[in-house]
Amino acid sequence: MMVEAWGETKTIQDWLLDHRVNPEVTYDVLRRRIKRGGEMAIPEVAITYPVIKGAQKGDTKARVEDRKRKQKERYKKFVVAKKVRERYNAGVEKAEIKERFSLTESQYQKIISHMEFFNIHWDKCGSGQVPPHFAELQREVEGMYGAKVGLEKYEKN
Repeated sequence: MMVEAWGETKTIQDWLLDHRVNPEVTYDVLRRRIKRGGEMAIPEVAITYPVIKGAQKGDTKARVEDRKRKQKERYKKFVVAKKVRERYNAGVEKAEIKERFSLTESQYQKIISHMEFFNIHWDKCGSGQVPPHFAELQREVEGMYGAKVGLEKYEKN
């Protein structure tokens, strides 16, 4: 699928390698936004708009907590996908990666082909780093001093 934004025409995969993409946007998100129509179908909006907005004026306490929970889960999935790709690129066997992260074949294929939980902001960060957009979530999820609190369910030791 070709998408035109800012006078440039690229595939969805190529837009995910553009520095203007929001760190939360993935292949599936961008594809769905463009296909659905409406305001989110405007390519520049679809590419740059966050997936989960932070607290909004008038939100109840429960809604604010739910948004935060969703952001944390999304963050964890990006981190796990990044770890999977790092291991894949290092030559670790597919069976070992799938077992370690409890992945189905479909999940594994989507992650390594950059169709799930990937964009340039995650790719250019070194091992253990996350895009600045996620720095606060990283502190909350992983805790102080690098403790991996909350990621255990995704990765077996």
